[in-house]
Amino acid sequence: MTNALTPREVRAVRLGPGAGRDPERADAPAPGAPAAILPGETLAAVLEAAFARDPGRRLLHFVNDDGTVGTVRAGELRALARAVAAGLRRAGVGPGDAVLLAMDTSPALVASFVACVFLGATPCITDLPFSAHGAPAWREKFRARAALVGARVVVAARESLPLVRDEGPAAFTAEELSAEAPAGAPDEAPAAAPESPAFFQFTSGTVSGGRAIRLSNRAVVANLRQIQGGCEWTTTDLFVSWLPLYHDLGLVGQLLAPLAAGLPAVLLSPLHFLLRPASWLWAIHYFRGTVAFAPNFAFEMCAAMVQPAKTEGLDLGSLHSACNCAEFIHTSTLRRFAERYAPHGFRYEAWRPAYGMAEAVVGVTVRRRGAPLRVDRISRQALGAAGRAEPAAEGGADAVEIVSVGPPLPGVSARVVGPGGEDLPERHEGVVMLSGPSIFDGYQHDPEATSAVLRDGWLSTGDLGYLAGGELFICGRAKDLIIKGGENYHPYAFERAAADVPGLRAGRVAALGVPNPATGTEDFCLAFETEEGDPERLREICSLVERELLRRFGVRPDRVAPIPLRAIPKTTSGKIRRGSLAQKLDELDKLRRPAPGAAR
Repeated sequence: MTNALTPREVRAVRLGPGAGRDPERADAPAPGAPAAILPGETLAAVLEAAFARDPGRRLLHFVNDDGTVGTVRAGELRALARAVAAGLRRAGVGPGDAVLLAMDTSPALVASFVACVFLGATPCITDLPFSAHGAPAWREKFRARAALVGARVVVAARESLPLVRDEGPAAFTAEELSAEAPAGAPDEAPAAAPESPAFFQFTSGTVSGGRAIRLSNRAVVANLRQIQGGCEWTTTDLFVSWLPLYHDLGLVGQLLAPLAAGLPAVLLSPLHFLLRPASWLWAIHYFRGTVAFAPNFAFEMCAAMVQPAKTEGLDLGSLHSACNCAEFIHTSTLRRFAERYAPHGFRYEAWRPAYGMAEAVVGVTVRRRGAPLRVDRISRQALGAAGRAEPAAEGGADAVEIVSVGPPLPGVSARVVGPGGEDLPERHEGVVMLSGPSIFDGYQHDPEATSAVLRDGWLSTGDLGYLAGGELFICGRAKDLIIKGGENYHPYAFERAAADVPGLRAGRVAALGVPNPATGTEDFCLAFETEEGDPERLREICSLVERELLRRFGVRPDRVAPIPLRAIPKTTSGKIRRGSLAQKLDELDKLRRPAPGAAR
């Protein structure tokens, strides 16, 4: 046992041109038997069975910024978690108590999360500030979250302790908690009830802290089995992820799902990926990764930003499941990434578009292996004016492409409803409703918000989409719709079109409706991030954007707004927070307006 919670096995690994292969996967593994989530009605029971099944299995590989990889075996992770659990118990934590975890991706974070699960406590992972500049706002959010869940203690990384020491609950490092673990620490897990909370998942929020999604053990275990049933993992699969573990897709899809099935996972930190996106691809190469989840923007980054010199010798031929999810999926990204990496073994049929949300634990739909990848080419005008997904001619100016995110997972029911809650027929756009055993219990201490989305056993997702041939097609968020001239427009089409203008780039463009009190309606605004400082050049770019949108959609934006880099606020999964952006644009306008009585 190491008090520092550092892996016993650490080795230098080159993740770039010239990279070799992990010794245990030097040869491509033969097709495996179907993997299965092990028995148990609670998360603790499932993980305990998984760790005990093969204690010597290399389970987690942590890619460090110093060029090393630390490996943790199943039995070692179990022992680390037991040691932290003993420390939590000494600190007064018992079954049902909430524990706030404030750490980056690391063995300490995973061991602390599993420790809470073993103890019957309720872990809640929170993000960390990216810089000292963001620390004051982060502290406000942290205090709000600690109060919301009634955190008994905080477990933080050593460098984060100064941020949390005086913010409410007692704070410890995982190393402190595990340092005095008795040699005979009890192995038995408390008998948590299937209905008791397994963990809280925080929604994206500003200083208010967002909401805490309460997920029962029954719902979490059900979704793990649903994911396995729909994704069809095998015993030779290996996951590679950079997703943050405070996000549902990272925590459940890329950590708990493989752990519960006894499958290995490679974990990079989110910052590691953002600074060096090619390292994610090279980790897939080195470990012969077969499964990778990520939002659309991550695949777009790899297609657009990774230079050819950084991928010499790269082999992605092992990747059979590139799961694109967590935000609107652009067909242009699917094509660009596939074309860019086809010479490196990537196969277009590896795409597994998926859909999910934290209120359903994470997984809702996914394209089945071997099933056709469906892309609908429909009339934008018919969708916007009548809410119908009518076929459109290829190459027509009115055509828009919508990617199928597959059929519902086993045990998940999906329907699409109109404004009055009535069921809509196939190919009619409406709000997506979900039902099944993995739906959440509610938002902690927020019955009003809970009742707004849970109706007679059905979850209102707030997403717009339609069903066709048993598969779900997601068009966007209902609250993001831009209404212009009596027609509905989804912002993603505007953003993709604007990103084709020289000087703009996907991921740095945001379309939104901004309320205009003078007209009683919304103005259509297109904001784009730029480093350009020349006013004449900016006017030229704005004019090009206006002309491109008018040409493609017959709509001219009321405003095109250049803003600084990284000024578009986003959620942890990369979704644009349009409400926050509208507020930011309003604040910029106020700064530019002359004060009352000032000379003009």
